[in-house]
Amino acid sequence: GGSRASIGLMGLAQTGLSLCGNRIRDQRNGGIMIAATAGATHMVENRIECCGYEGLGSFGAFSILLLGANGQVGIESCDLVDTGVSEDGSQIRQPAVGIFGLLLAECLIQGNRLTYTDITGENRDTEAEDRALMLMGTLEWSLTDLVRWGYAAQVVDNNFTGPGRSHLVEFLEQRIN
Repeated sequence: GGSRASIGLMGLAQTGLSLCGNRIRDQRNGGIMIAATAGATHMVENRIECCGYEGLGSFGAFSILLLGANGQVGIESCDLVDTGVSEDGSQIRQPAVGIFGLLLAECLIQGNRLTYTDITGENRDTEAEDRALMLMGTLEWSLTDLVRWGYAAQVVDNNFTGPGRSHLVEFLEQRIN
């Protein structure tokens, strides 16, 4: 994406999407936004810097936003730097979420690095509820006590650094009775 665009890369209703080796910097609303995918979606070795400082409505600041993936999602070996912070540091949006996934059938989050260049927290609210990773799967339901359908999330070997006051990783759930 070009300098100061809205979102660096966006995909809608894609099948078998692969985003590898991209460098995205200074995008007002976010780095990568993918919605309604089918089949495998892979994001490998992408570097996203200074994105999401104006946020995107109720989603707020993000580097990677995934909405509704019907298939396996893999996000591996990506560098996410200064999510929610403009390139010149003059705009900061909090709370910020590095990887934000909603309604994912299955995902692997492996070997990613999320960090901030201002590690002192001088320019960021250290009490904000920032998240390096926030995930919610598809609906999970049971036929019996022995048979249960839902989603699988594997989160391994990541390096998350930032000012998430209570925690940096959050798995969301919505109970429906």
